Amino acid sequence: MGETLKNKRLIALFLLSILSVLTGGLLVPIEMRFLNEISHNSSLSSYAFAISTIASMLGAIIISQIANRFGRDKPLKFLLIFNIFVPILYSSIYSILQAYGIKFAWAFSLAGVGTIAGALIQQEVSLLKNYEGVLFGILYSLESAAGALGAILSGFIADKFGLTSIFYCVFIISILQLLIISVCFGFKNKNIVHVKFEKKGNLIDGAKFIWMNNELRSRFILITAYGISWDTKAILYPLVIFQIAMSNTLTGAILGTQGIVAMIVLPYIGKLVDRVGYSKIISFGYAILGLAILFLSLAPKLWMVWLAVSLVAVGEACSNGPAMSTLEVKNIPENLRNSVIALHRIYSNIIGVAATLLIGLFLSNNNPQKALIFVALSIFFAMLLAQGVCKEKDKTIA
Repeated sequence: MGETLKNKRLIALFLLSILSVLTGGLLVPIEMRFLNEISHNSSLSSYAFAISTIASMLGAIIISQIANRFGRDKPLKFLLIFNIFVPILYSSIYSILQAYGIKFAWAFSLAGVGTIAGALIQQEVSLLKNYEGVLFGILYSLESAAGALGAILSGFIADKFGLTSIFYCVFIISILQLLIISVCFGFKNKNIVHVKFEKKGNLIDGAKFIWMNNELRSRFILITAYGISWDTKAILYPLVIFQIAMSNTLTGAILGTQGIVAMIVLPYIGKLVDRVGYSKIISFGYAILGLAILFLSLAPKLWMVWLAVSLVAVGEACSNGPAMSTLEVKNIPENLRNSVIALHRIYSNIIGVAATLLIGLFLSNNNPQKALIFVALSIFFAMLLAQGVCKEKDKTIA
């Protein structure tokens, strides 16, 4: 573990990821309401999230191929430079069509950053054998703390200075991200055996490998349900919570509770992953997540909503935290890492597009609580299907 503190690139990548979650925490409580102030229509506003998932899918495809050809470092820095200017533009929109256009460009760039950074983190972590769960537990714990801080600050700042002030906070964070990567990426990890770019597998090679590996196939099934839950979260949760809380600050505080809970449990989850294996933790996490979302959809009082949101955080930490990342590190070969991670993101975004579009249509005639019931049911169904796939013979094992 002492090697981790000496790895400047890994530390920089951890900081990049943590700051990205901080910006997400800042945006989640206010973005849907910011768009509603422009469009005055919840259905039209929700389509911005569908457009962003389409852009994310394209970004994962294009940027992963650029990284395969030219390496990961330069595209990452270019995208971080681009991200500095986008939040300022977004804060200045005055029509929903402008929101769609800027949201598309922003999501495209963020997908590229996420794909490259995810591959780089897995590359560095794979060198530290038997500590994958612990390292990802620490990373996700710090990310959860950042998300909680962002959500809490978001409500306070929005009430004090207005919704657009949040985008100026994101602007400052984007500058900091670029500075960290620019400085720390001057350090190289000598333990990495680099694969020549021309020998790295493309998306087709990655898809073939996923189809042959039962663990990765089941991962695709599970991220179907998780994608539905995650991509509709920014739309549904603020609406459900605000209906009861009637306060931006309180809405942000409740959403921020998720980050605090996850921050506490993630290090322990990481240790359990290394001790009992990732499969058991993933199964437990999806069960908790489905039950918690169902509870949230039925909660009539504020304390019940708060409890349900906290349980959602536990379910997410188990189902898509250190356990899922350890699954990827152990099952994806280095020459296919860019492509497989990109395919995961592409598929997640396809699910996100479908989910957000359907939620937008659903909200035009129904309340968000009913939508959460369907989200919970999708999680239970995915669990059963994934368990069936894992019982099949793995074709990647000789």
